[in-house]
Amino acid sequence: MSCVICALPAALPIVPARSFLRRSLFFLALTFLALTVLLAAPLQAAISATSTTLTVGPGSSVSAGTVLRLQATVDATGTAVTLGTVTFRDGTAVLGAVQVVGRGVAYTHGTASLKLALGPGSHSLMASYGGTSSGASQFASSASAAVSVTVTLGAPSSTSTVITSTGNPGAYTLFGKVSAVSAIAATGAVSFLDQSNGNLLLGSAALTGASQSDSWGSLVPETTGASTYGVIVADLNGDGIPDLITTDYGGTKISVLLGNGDGTFQAHVDYALGHFRLG
Repeated sequence: MSCVICALPAALPIVPARSFLRRSLFFLALTFLALTVLLAAPLQAAISATSTTLTVGPGSSVSAGTVLRLQATVDATGTAVTLGTVTFRDGTAVLGAVQVVGRGVAYTHGTASLKLALGPGSHSLMASYGGTSSGASQFASSASAAVSVTVTLGAPSSTSTVITSTGNPGAYTLFGKVSAVSAIAATGAVSFLDQSNGNLLLGSAALTGASQSDSWGSLVPETTGASTYGVIVADLNGDGIPDLITTDYGGTKISVLLGNGDGTFQAHVDYALGHFRLG
């Protein structure tokens, strides 16, 4: 009778079933993670650098009341950027934020425009593009160079002068205070005259730095189509002057009042809504 003895190779380790299962699951987890990273990587869009330029018209020196047109153009290496918003500033003051044009044919794609009238004085205007952070196309933020604009008074502002004094006879100190209803401080000198002695010139003194006092003008009532429930301020006709939209309390129509640019508005024009609306 013959007997066959089979021996396992000494170099082949025997792995318990539970340990083998853990190693298999770990390998599968690493494989899944690697595949996930490889699949997700192409979805991360590259961020394109942009440049923003600002043009201001009709010129760099205009008279008070002139409507300026600020136009920003956003470009990414020769391609118009059609996503995101542009913020216009006068120094650090925000003038407004406008969506970049990306559709239609009425306006140039990749531009954002704002119309408004600025007060008298010197202004440093700038446009900044905020960039985008999501979507297949992503763009970095950028800012334009500053554009200087000077707004001059169309007519001289009226002034008033008050004289005061301190001291005793023979040793008076005279003060002159000049007030002007204007966004520009008065400059120049004040002359002190002795009216009891043929307007003899006693002396002159240059005006020192001015202080500004802001206040509201007188109330100007405006008539709407019905009892008003809400008011919205917007530039409806693109002339740079704020206009008003009001809704009536009954909710059946709105009233539009176009601005005149001096704080007053034209007569209201009513539009039927056709449905009950309160705002």
